[in-house]
Amino acid sequence: MSLPLVVEADGLMLRPWRPDDVPVMVSLFNTEEIDRWTPLAHPFDQAAAEAYLERALDGVASGTYQLAITEAGVEPVGEVLLFPRGVKVQLTVR
Repeated sequence: MSLPLVVEADGLMLRPWRPDDVPVMVSLFNTEEIDRWTPLAHPFDQAAAEAYLERALDGVASGTYQLAITEAGVEPVGEVLLFPRGVKVQLTVR
């Protein structure tokens, strides 16, 4: 698989993160719950979001997909991670 991987169904779209999503990533991932349950940086600020975006885009080379969950392709409301080895899905939703 190669970018862009886009999946659409029932009004939802999974799509790659984009640079213009950085402010939304901060609001999604800079929470106590995300800090408690994930290895993401805390506080998750703009610099952390930019680094996360870069890793997400680089991960495609190894078969890892970090996709924004959107309603009709607009502002992300969460993320799904698809890993290449076995079946492992990680989901984060606001």
